[in-house]
Amino acid sequence: MASEASTLLPSSSSSLPTFLGLPLTPRFAWAVLFVAICAEVGGTVCMKLARGFTVPGPSVMIFAFYAVSFTLMPIVLRVVDLSTAYAVWSGMGTLITAIIGFCAFRESAEPAKIFAIFLIISGVVLLKYVDGSKEEER
Repeated sequence: MASEASTLLPSSSSSLPTFLGLPLTPRFAWAVLFVAICAEVGGTVCMKLARGFTVPGPSVMIFAFYAVSFTLMPIVLRVVDLSTAYAVWSGMGTLITAIIGFCAFRESAEPAKIFAIFLIISGVVLLKYVDGSKEEER
């Protein structure tokens, strides 16, 4: 149990925190954030598939996917700023979920929706750029 906890705490021999025994570099933190986003999207898609908790498999998977996502986010926040990580997590989750809605569930892809998605992507790219330039200063 103590060894599991030590993988989540900063290593005393390094200035970087660790995760699963690996240094939690900014690049690794962004990869972990990507997994958290994918899990969040999986949970959201399962909400649609669960049909109001009437389909057991997707109903259970909602909680499993969100557990993964909510477990990984605090790890990401050890390296990435809260404002940036949450904006990317929610923005990319919204974008990917919308694309799945358009393609898999045949939801309407009206011009206003497409423009809103473009604005989300623009905001996420800008936040990543600002956060990336700040990491270079560190």
